[in-house]
Amino acid sequence: MECQYCHKEFSRACGLSIHELTCKDNPNRKHLENHVCNFPHSPKSDGWVCKVCGSKFRVRSELFSHISEFNHRVIPNHKKEVHKCQYCNKEWLTTISHFHNHENHCIANPNRSVMKGRPHSDDEKKLISEKRKEYLAAHPDEHVWKRHSKFISVPCNDLKEFLKFNNYSFIEEASIIPNRNFAVDICFPDKMIVVEVNGNQHYDTITMELTSYYKERHDIIESFGWTVIEVPYNKAYSNEFRNSLCQLLDGVSVDISTFNYKYECVNIHEKAAIKRKEHNDKLEAASKNGTLNKNGKLSRNKISTDELNRRKELILNSDVDLTKFGWVNKVVEATGLSNRVIYNVVNQFDDLKSKVFRRGS
Repeated sequence: MECQYCHKEFSRACGLSIHELTCKDNPNRKHLENHVCNFPHSPKSDGWVCKVCGSKFRVRSELFSHISEFNHRVIPNHKKEVHKCQYCNKEWLTTISHFHNHENHCIANPNRSVMKGRPHSDDEKKLISEKRKEYLAAHPDEHVWKRHSKFISVPCNDLKEFLKFNNYSFIEEASIIPNRNFAVDICFPDKMIVVEVNGNQHYDTITMELTSYYKERHDIIESFGWTVIEVPYNKAYSNEFRNSLCQLLDGVSVDISTFNYKYECVNIHEKAAIKRKEHNDKLEAASKNGTLNKNGKLSRNKISTDELNRRKELILNSDVDLTKFGWVNKVVEATGLSNRVIYNVVNQFDDLKSKVFRRGS
């Protein structure tokens, strides 16, 4: 494609059309300049000129690129004057546009425009709270604790899996207090027992006790005759806690005060060191038992049939009496497999499931 005036060649039609508008050989060029003279940067006889720095350009697109790169835009000159607000009587030196903006949002203005993000007053907070409570009372499944997108607590889920494996029936995320929308993690209605698996946000890191909100919630639930067991997430994995909980659910007399575990605030570096040590211990145990994957790492993906069979043989050859209570912890020590892996392997094989001890079976 070439220009009809100077016969210069172009590869794209848009480039050709822009060139023809400003081509020196175009007899209508002067007429076109007058036609676009209202544009802020109109072309002169020597091309397009930036009004800020005076740089000259052959085509308008180059001028636009220059303006965008160096921000050479002509800014209107708003004169600053002393203005006084008619509502709050504040007086200061500013432009007329800023002054009008202040008056529109002035706190003393009875008809002010409410800005997004403005702090709520006490009356507004009370009204929002009442409306929220009315909505949750009418739509209990819409509560944040019952949404499908709720944050999943790994320690709590692991404890639930342990209880299901041992045939204990319970209700998850149950709302048990009338006219209150909070839910408890694990509820045993027939035993009037509640188990709460707490994260770091539940505790005051100075006193190591429950924060005021969760302490008040604890007292409210107990006032309705429930036994509330508050356990920190890291204690929920311990065999001591799980065995005591099983005894309590089985009707054995257990001292409830033993469940009042003290929260321990672990330094982040100490916590990382503990995790590394636990991981290295698992690697060492898995290496001895040949349960590492081909890359020498702990297998976390979906395992093959051969791997399942190998783990089954490890459990059967662990020299542990699988028919007695507590066999899982002994198999963990003997094989290096985790509780979750052992439960998954047992559930995969019916013949193995029929051999092992399961509470209530």
